[in-house]
Amino acid sequence: MEKLTVLDSAMQSPSARLRALLDEPRNGVTTGSVGRGVGRAASTVSQYANPEVTYPGDVADMDDRVAAWLNRYDQRKGLPRRPPFVQTSVAEDLQATLKIAHVEGDMAFAYGPSGCGKTWACRDYAARERDVILMTVIRGQGHIKAACLALAHALGIKADRKVGKRSISRGQAALVEEIFDALGGSGRLLVFDDADYLNADTLDFLRQLHDATDVPIAFVGMLDCFERIRDSRRHEQIWNRIGTVLRLPHISKRDAAKILAGVHHDAVDACWAGSQQCARRLVKGYMRAKRIADRELVQPKHVQAAYEMQRIA
Repeated sequence: MEKLTVLDSAMQSPSARLRALLDEPRNGVTTGSVGRGVGRAASTVSQYANPEVTYPGDVADMDDRVAAWLNRYDQRKGLPRRPPFVQTSVAEDLQATLKIAHVEGDMAFAYGPSGCGKTWACRDYAARERDVILMTVIRGQGHIKAACLALAHALGIKADRKVGKRSISRGQAALVEEIFDALGGSGRLLVFDDADYLNADTLDFLRQLHDATDVPIAFVGMLDCFERIRDSRRHEQIWNRIGTVLRLPHISKRDAAKILAGVHHDAVDACWAGSQQCARRLVKGYMRAKRIADRELVQPKHVQAAYEMQRIA
């Protein structure tokens, strides 16, 4: 019966297979996500997948695009699941630092090597503590305007106003004033992950925000960012306000065992050695080793093969 089902699925047209995916909400597939995958608008995907509408575009081209997307979707669906978040020693220390800043209304800075688990620890803390605003700073968007727009969005403040049928962007001064009003006395913790990309003016703006509203702020980033704030006279005012500084290490072998709970210790040791004590590389290596092992128990040989695939050059 299972073979017949697979055969039936393979014989369906790309549009019919796509329609079946869209009709089942548990799949998490939307016309928007498919559109981004095939390089077409969501409305175009909706027309293509609707059996009651004649698709006005090039059907053959869309069939090819959707068939390729479906093939990738099937392959990714069969990938091993990422191990769930666990409280490593790195996560515990980082979250304790966030908690201190949160409770005391203070400023904090946590820094550590790439891939040690900073972002996942921040996300877990923000998910458990409802009065946290977590923002990941993107390169090129570390200026004041971007920070204000991100804060406004998180606080539910509209960045534009309606004038007739037109939407006009509000002035930055008015937006800043409303942000200060919304955060004043709120006690909400602002966490800036990848704080390395915040420029000097934005850091000074956040210092003024902290001074005016007593809102706690935590910066999470790399060593270079920490040294830039600590050593530059340009950042002397914000450095004097940082009450807690945490330096995070690489993950330990004990942390690796926590992350890969239930995995045989020989495979854990191999993953930890191949990861160079980086949590991100540890998880990626294990997931690839599990795919290589297929239905077998993951063994050191699978782990070795997985890490060899990471070093193609």
